[in-house]
Amino acid sequence: MVELTEEMVKLLSYTYDDRFSEDIPVKVVHLATADKDGKPNVVPISFIKVIDKDKVAIANMTLDKTLKNIQENPKVSIGALDLLKVEENSLKVRIWPEVLGYQFKGTAKIVESSPEVEVLQEIVSKRVPIPVHGAIIVTIEEIYKTS
Repeated sequence: MVELTEEMVKLLSYTYDDRFSEDIPVKVVHLATADKDGKPNVVPISFIKVIDKDKVAIANMTLDKTLKNIQENPKVSIGALDLLKVEENSLKVRIWPEVLGYQFKGTAKIVESSPEVEVLQEIVSKRVPIPVHGAIIVTIEEIYKTS
């Protein structure tokens, strides 16, 4: 079993409410899936929460193709990069040595109702009036540093 480090948790714990905090990275996160034939699909993820030392929950708001792929093939990959930094109340692009990036590979399951879904709905509701239809829970099995 792998465990997320403090650095990884910080990278994956961003929500829109933290967007311009000095302590929270402004990041880009994508979820990659593939259907039963191996055809890939990659989507940006806006709302993600670390729920255990090896698990994350991703809000399902409009992830129809992603959900279909997970039903056919539960293996997924999450790419996360901290590309921007807050400096003097504005965003600055990090130069490569400062960029922090990880790839997390694991197995996903779809849940429609759970405490994690409620937490994600609370986070989403603070920013956008979109209902959360459930969550994708990813158990992380492999971690690779990409920066």
